[in-house]
Amino acid sequence: MRIGLIGDTHDRLPAIAELVAQMQSNGVGMILHVGDYCSPFALRSFEDAHVSLAGIFGKNDGDRQGLVSRAQSAFGAELFESPHSFEIGGKRILQDNGSWLAALKRPDVELVTEKIASIDEKAVIDASGRRHEVDVIALATGFYADRFLAPMQIIGRGGADLRKQWGDEPSAYLGITIPGFPNLYCLYGPGTNLAHAGSIIFHSECQVRYVLGCLRQSIERGAPLACRTEAYETYTTRLRAALARMVWSHRGVHNWYQNARGVVVTTSPWRLVDYWRWTREPDLADYESPPTRPASAVTVHGAPPQVS
Repeated sequence: MRIGLIGDTHDRLPAIAELVAQMQSNGVGMILHVGDYCSPFALRSFEDAHVSLAGIFGKNDGDRQGLVSRAQSAFGAELFESPHSFEIGGKRILQDNGSWLAALKRPDVELVTEKIASIDEKAVIDASGRRHEVDVIALATGFYADRFLAPMQIIGRGGADLRKQWGDEPSAYLGITIPGFPNLYCLYGPGTNLAHAGSIIFHSECQVRYVLGCLRQSIERGAPLACRTEAYETYTTRLRAALARMVWSHRGVHNWYQNARGVVVTTSPWRLVDYWRWTREPDLADYESPPTRPASAVTVHGAPPQVS
């Protein structure tokens, strides 16, 4: 089954209708609308932390059931007979053209969902005691996604250790800069991963442009640029409030976006267009005001255009 992806096109519905017709005529069997405003995975906020998972997704339940029904029809209901303990969108989404699910149907493939209890010299033993003899084991154990900048030790003003300051809940203003650590800038920092569609390359380009703007300001002023604590705290409060209302933070969901306490620290809840606007150029009101060099002391070429 061929799958088509349509980007954020909420303001171009006639064009989308024509595109869908073209895709269907070319044999596309499943069409996903992904972007800032709409997704069949319904990454929507919820008012009550005790609300049922199904209630979060509201009007998109039909879309989600349609995806499951098509997959069951194409690959067999037995692959989906066990209900998941989490909703679509709560964990990282696999975008598959059908080859991965088809591989699970091969006669020489067995899908085992039991937990691994132990491994000996010939087999993997699952929690039920069953042995699975193997020749090779491929370990896909992941990584510590919430340990930003590890294993580096970064010391800021007054001897502050960034790793200790962050603990298990790292944060940065716009995911880029931290008070007390002047001229330290992060790319793909805390709260900047994307899990609601969009391009991490685009996100990184926004951060690079912002950092270059900060460096230009440092050169012009002849002093390091240091984020103000007030700007950082205001942004962090807004970020945590937004993340707490997303499906990734729901009490029934466990994913790699969270730290050990279930707090999402890696992922952005923002619309791409908003993050793009916030990072177009640094707002000097968000930074401390050191003495400025005389204008004749430094020449900077290619300064970013002023945006009204």
